[in-house]
Amino acid sequence: MPSRIIIAEDDEGLAYMLDHFLKRAGHQAKVFTSALVAWDSFKVEPRPRLLITDLVFPAKQPNGVALAAHASRQYPRLPVTFVTGDTDVASRVRGTTDGPILAKPIDVDTLMQHVAYLAPLDSGVPASNDTDALKRDWQRADILAALQQRGFTLKSLSIAYGYHPTAPSIALKRPWPAVERIIADALGTTAPVVWPSRYDLSGQAHREQTRKPSRRKVRHMSTHQCAG
Repeated sequence: MPSRIIIAEDDEGLAYMLDHFLKRAGHQAKVFTSALVAWDSFKVEPRPRLLITDLVFPAKQPNGVALAAHASRQYPRLPVTFVTGDTDVASRVRGTTDGPILAKPIDVDTLMQHVAYLAPLDSGVPASNDTDALKRDWQRADILAALQQRGFTLKSLSIAYGYHPTAPSIALKRPWPAVERIIADALGTTAPVVWPSRYDLSGQAHREQTRKPSRRKVRHMSTHQCAG
């Protein structure tokens, strides 16, 4: 049976990326992009196995430590994992709370190790060992939705990096490491995480898959030529 995990994170792109990974690994995840909404939900939500929360939320919202304390009152002994991009806040909080603190940008492998330890699947198979799930490439719709959540489109990325407008679409269909890195960076992760089938265990692109038109050539090809 899947573990139920609550994500409280005001960065919608990151929140739904975490949601994607957790669900792909077999967990049930529920996202709250407002600490206030998450706070109120604890009164009615079934007990989760783990809370993943940002440490810093916008003004007039409780911070992650307060949110975790409130959750623990509703769900005694609830494990908590904190995430933050603010090193000063992390330094002040570290040692005052039991939960681990992960730095942004989030390393997905590290996060999944914490999840596997704190909220293992009821089957006894840790989420990070769900190899079939973790080896599946992200679907095109998932990538587009995550990009949109972070304020990007395929077209905006191609313009920003000087590629032909169809280049990102090609990279979604066929291996193209240079463009894959651009897309993954916009998603706040790495290309091997988004397309595990295209990379080896060391994170290197499979050599037989890396032949692609040069950047300069693609920029001068017609849309019809690129699409074909």
